[in-house]
Amino acid sequence: TISVLHALEVRGFKNLERVLASVSKICGTPLIDLSSFDVPHAAMTLLPYKFMLRRGILVFDFIANDLLVIIMNPYDKQLRSRVEAMTGRNCHFYMTMPSAFDASLAKIHDQVVVS
Repeated sequence: TISVLHALEVRGFKNLERVLASVSKICGTPLIDLSSFDVPHAAMTLLPYKFMLRRGILVFDFIANDLLVIIMNPYDKQLRSRVEAMTGRNCHFYMTMPSAFDASLAKIHDQVVVS
């Protein structure tokens, strides 16, 4: 996944947490620690893996029939709408550290794509 946040983290940008907090506030997309979640298999399979990889998005849990979704570019309103249309569900969007996103996506790859 390529995103500005990924580039900042890889380059060791010292104020990444501040940037995330600021973007989170501006976009109304709360910041969470994705590494604290075990993504259910049912959530892993709601979106195509290549779509998640290329667009920087993944479903990580459920609240009733609604979806909890990580989005690496919270400014992309079209992507938000597209995910809701693809899943047919109301989505609640969150942000996380790029490395946590990558780790979860790697687990999804191992459990869904490889198996």
